[in-house]
Amino acid sequence: MKDSKPRKRLPVQDYISGVLNGDRVILSRAITVIESSLESDKQLSKKIVQGILPYSGNSIRVLFPEPGAPLTAIRIEFPV
Repeated sequence: MKDSKPRKRLPVQDYISGVLNGDRVILSRAITVIESSLESDKQLSKKIVQGILPYSGNSIRVLFPEPGAPLTAIRIEFPV
């Protein structure tokens, strides 16, 4: 079995433009960053989400709790 090494992170603009252009590989990498618990990824994930939100239209954002947290911790945000 191969040892998996973490991939280098892309610049924030690469994630934003990739997601907005429908690049599934970049989308999957962005999801990985957003779901990551690494402190360095938390900063990057905030920038990715902030960059994509203006293009989200009338969508809603559902925030799921950390693994192991009660399901009542789910929060839904509606655009203002």
